[in-house]
Amino acid sequence: MMLPYPISTNKMWRNFRGRMVLSAEGNAYKVTVAWLAKTHKVKVVDGDVAITVILHPRRNKDGTASKSRLDIDNVLKCALDSLNGIAYTDDKQVVMLHATIGEPVPDGGLSVLVEKHIPLQNKCEIV
Repeated sequence: MMLPYPISTNKMWRNFRGRMVLSAEGNAYKVTVAWLAKTHKVKVVDGDVAITVILHPRRNKDGTASKSRLDIDNVLKCALDSLNGIAYTDDKQVVMLHATIGEPVPDGGLSVLVEKHIPLQNKCEIV
């Protein structure tokens, strides 16, 4: 599923009277993610999940990637928090995470794949 370019974690959460609360901008992003998930018929995954995230920088008019982009670790918190309760019940279910920078797209974006995690066998093999 392709999501809009994420907001910074610093913009998603605000400290209010000693508590971290979702900002208006964070709430708007979560609503957008929920709507996109619904249109893509995303179902909640039970059990452990593996998530792949590809951050697509904004594309300049000449086709190159914008030099200004969020740090990939900053993107992960926003993406995982936005998918909590939509693609999985609790973010404690996330046991594998793969993140990379992808090709630029016109307004930037975030490709996300949430899958049921299938653990490897308890064998150690030397290759």
